Amino acid sequence: MSFSKQESPDVKSPSYSRIVESVVSFVLNNFADEINLDDLAREAGMTRFNFCRRFHKECGVPPMRWLWNFRTILAAEFINLDPRWSLTDVAFSCGFSSSAHFSRSFKTMFEKSPSKYRKDLLELRGAGLPRVSAENNKAGEAAFDLLFTNNETVVRRAVDTALANS
Repeated sequence: MSFSKQESPDVKSPSYSRIVESVVSFVLNNFADEINLDDLAREAGMTRFNFCRRFHKECGVPPMRWLWNFRTILAAEFINLDPRWSLTDVAFSCGFSSSAHFSRSFKTMFEKSPSKYRKDLLELRGAGLPRVSAENNKAGEAAFDLLFTNNETVVRRAVDTALANS
């Protein structure tokens, strides 16, 4: 998902500086892409060292740790929206470059694997529904649009949660 500059959700908060706001806005626009510390520091207009020190002081966590926390929370939000979706597709759509990294991050944060999280969610909902796949039917394409295109509310909730948990 990507927001244009005019469509970027409001990330202004009285408790966060312009630097944190600009970095969060950048992440919102690019979370599915590869983002590194240089990208974040450049967005903040600072050196890597000064950016890391400032972000950690303001948010209580290093910037890259916050980014991976945000991506992990976002993945959980997407799984909650439709647990039938492929976990690999969720991982890559949230910016993880490998399923192994996604699984480790998810298990660290939620104390269960993504597949166990999804299984528990399906059991709670009483649904042994088959997974949706965009490759094999139109319903899958509609689910893909819901999860990965028109999801500003879900992404915003993940940002807020990641900032609150910092």
